[in-house]
Amino acid sequence: WHSSSVCHFNIEDFLE
Repeated sequence: WHSSSVCHFNIEDFLE
């Protein structure tokens, strides 16, 4: 898991 991936994942989850 890369920082970018984790960040993107968190953002998507948060937006949802």
